Amino acid sequence: MNILIAGCTSTIGRSIIKEFAPNNSLFLISRKSAKDDVLKLKENALLLGSNSVTLIEYDLGDSPNSHLNEIVKNNYDLFINLASSTSKINDEDIFPLNHQYHTNIDLANPLIIVNNILEKQMSDNNTNRLTMILISSILTKISHQDHYIYTSYKILQGEYIKRIKNKYNDHFNYIFVYVGSRINRKKESIKSRKIARSLKYALNKGKTNIIIGFGGKILFAAHLIHPLLCKLLINLSRLLKNTN
Repeated sequence: MNILIAGCTSTIGRSIIKEFAPNNSLFLISRKSAKDDVLKLKENALLLGSNSVTLIEYDLGDSPNSHLNEIVKNNYDLFINLASSTSKINDEDIFPLNHQYHTNIDLANPLIIVNNILEKQMSDNNTNRLTMILISSILTKISHQDHYIYTSYKILQGEYIKRIKNKYNDHFNYIFVYVGSRINRKKESIKSRKIARSLKYALNKGKTNIIIGFGGKILFAAHLIHPLLCKLLINLSRLLKNTN
């Protein structure tokens, strides 16, 4: 498979690269400032048996116009989007004048990229189906306070992906992955590797929605019972974390 990955330098991204490297060709989108990290990812992926690794130097917060040709000139089977600029930030800490940058990363540019890939593949009479995997926090399912900006972006992106499915039908598919586990953001862990394996399992089984992590499943079930119960569990989890 030809696999395009955005957000490849995140903890989950590194685990996904290792999981999908063997016998696949990887295309990694990353900022110039992350070049050293991405070169290491490339080296590791090749050692793990990747057919090839192509680096695409592009900050998703910028206009895509100057990079679209470089991205869409290749045919892809899979587009994994982990990119986000607001996932680590509480709403009150987001600077309003940065809205365009955040909108580009968390909403617009991944949609522009996938639409242009599909247009190019259809114009080339490429019969391959492109699958897009959108990875976000379980907070997207429960719209938790302090993260309304992040969750709103991801909910909107998901809805637009569904509209893309309606437009391209058999040429396009999607999987929404909701991560409900606390992930170490500095290094890979058992949890990040489990997410990568679960993602591959969902792809092979043709699923469209999965929640990863026991805690996330509990929160979602509580949200369905009553949003206040979900809020109580989140606050309790934070309290226990702060006391440890």
